Amino acid sequence: MPLIVVSVTELDFGKLMGSASGGTVNLTDGGVRTTSGGVTGVDLDYFAVEIEIMGTPNAKYVFDEPRKVPLAHPTGGASIEIRAVDCNPNKRGTLDTTGRATIRCGGALVVPASPLAGLYASTVFIDFDYK
Repeated sequence: MPLIVVSVTELDFGKLMGSASGGTVNLTDGGVRTTSGGVTGVDLDYFAVEIEIMGTPNAKYVFDEPRKVPLAHPTGGASIEIRAVDCNPNKRGTLDTTGRATIRCGGALVVPASPLAGLYASTVFIDFDYK
């Protein structure tokens, strides 16, 4: 039976306000957001990634998430980076007796000093396979 992978929610750090000093936004796989340095969260709409996997019951699976993800500004004139993508479980797991598993991922967003305002986005590919 093939693995079926469905993205339930996408990684979204929410609306942020940068400063002249830059900073970091951490979003845990459990959906808890914290900021440090000169970055402030200005809304409550942020989400960790949630991925649903379906396949052969009780089968072991592996996956590989990227460690760094560049996010581009729509004008192409600026970018920021997600570093330290972190998933739970980490890189491997076992489907339950119904052939399902849920993976949640967060990460650390590094915001440069005086960032260009706008929506930064990227497409991220995560490879899944049976072990």
